[in-house]
Amino acid sequence: MAFSDSESGSSPETMLSILVVDDDTGRRAIKLQDSTYALGRDPSNSIILHSPSVSRQHALLVGSPNLEKGGYSYKILDGNTEGKRSKNGISVNSIKCFSQELKDGDLIEFAPQIQARFYMRMMTESDIQRYTQSASFHSIKSSPRDGVETFTMQDRSQPALILDPKETEPCTIKLPKQSALKLGVKYKNMGFYFERFFQLELREAINQVRHRLENPQDPRELCIFLEDPSGYRLCIYQPQLEMLPYERILTQIMQKMREPGQVPIADRRWGLRVFKKCFLGSDAVTWLAEYLHGSRSEAVRLGQDCLNKGYFHHVMEHSIFVDDKGLYHFSQGGGSEPRVNPLR
Repeated sequence: MAFSDSESGSSPETMLSILVVDDDTGRRAIKLQDSTYALGRDPSNSIILHSPSVSRQHALLVGSPNLEKGGYSYKILDGNTEGKRSKNGISVNSIKCFSQELKDGDLIEFAPQIQARFYMRMMTESDIQRYTQSASFHSIKSSPRDGVETFTMQDRSQPALILDPKETEPCTIKLPKQSALKLGVKYKNMGFYFERFFQLELREAINQVRHRLENPQDPRELCIFLEDPSGYRLCIYQPQLEMLPYERILTQIMQKMREPGQVPIADRRWGLRVFKKCFLGSDAVTWLAEYLHGSRSEAVRLGQDCLNKGYFHHVMEHSIFVDDKGLYHFSQGGGSEPRVNPLR
């Protein structure tokens, strides 16, 4: 099935995403209009792939709002939300992948002879009606049996997405009428602030936060989960939030960390030398994790950024911040300062 560009007409164009599936039952076209779809041979999936070569829970289609054109932009992920990968994996345009943002015309392969073509086009209402009336086209609305399996954590149009931290950028968030800044992430030009961290499996984390997602503080609120080696971080977007440069939160955290009684400071021995007023990397990680209400891996990433910016240094000028007994000292002036090259 081929889709041509919209013909001119009086009706306005809207963004439409279509998945054309080829499996053992033939070809069918599915209009994608929900935020999440589970794909696989099990009948509980939103989109059933009819083939014994396909896993019971083979893949997930996860949508994020397309703020410019409307509708959703979709990403496909291999496996289910519990991290179980499919038997054959997925390929997009003949390239094996775990996750991939889908573009118009992409070919997704699930198993030999089992594939789907993704289309994303601007269409008029007459275009949509014409395709809807064709014999090989029908719409399937997502009706998950298990909300966890398909990322559906709220009965609203806004999705809650699970992302790898590499898909985001760190930033600083200022909440309305509050002077304190919050650590957050930038995703698709929107700023999300860190709200809660769950050292739990995803299913348990979603169950604990379901009430928060179903009762948003703002009707335009969006949520994402960041996957961390130690658990999951819930992040919240609200339109009234102000997104600031990441360095602003680093400065605030370092000012707090330098206060008396925060991180243990003492004269410490390294080999045959004694270094004045130092702190241990592991103590800094513990403090940062408690301050962020997060994981030690999050704390290590933030500590590395502070080291790179010159807020503190390793006593031997090592360039890597590690969660161990390494010794560090704050910069002299209280702010950041350039690193010293020990070879000069």
